[in-house]
Amino acid sequence: LSWEGTILSIPNRIISEGNVENYNKARVLDSSMDIYLPPELDPTRMLALITECLPNISHMAIDGPDDEPKARYRGVVFNNGVWMARYKVGFFVRIVPKRQKVVEAVWLRLWPKLMAEGVQWVGINQGITHLTGEAPKLPAGNV
Repeated sequence: LSWEGTILSIPNRIISEGNVENYNKARVLDSSMDIYLPPELDPTRMLALITECLPNISHMAIDGPDDEPKARYRGVVFNNGVWMARYKVGFFVRIVPKRQKVVEAVWLRLWPKLMAEGVQWVGINQGITHLTGEAPKLPAGNV
């Protein structure tokens, strides 16, 4: 069944005796990752830092200029009880399991840049962690 509603019927004999090639198979798979940062940080600067991390990551599939990874600022969101700026990195891979390798490579490149900007991991109540420029003020007795 095609998108237009056309049904293609091929006898089993033809399928079993010949080669079948799927011309609809995607050459690359669209993927993305979210990066959450403190909302008070300059989005233009953070986008520049994220974009610096994207070139030459081995598991990204880049066949042309439209396949280049892209970073976008998606605004401020309320996530796990914390306001955060959301950035999305879009990229392509050829094999789904390689997606995690790309995510890891981006974070390994981004982390030192965030540290140089003074952004650090800080834990808050109930084991939730987030990125923030300064430690939250916890009530007395919470350690």
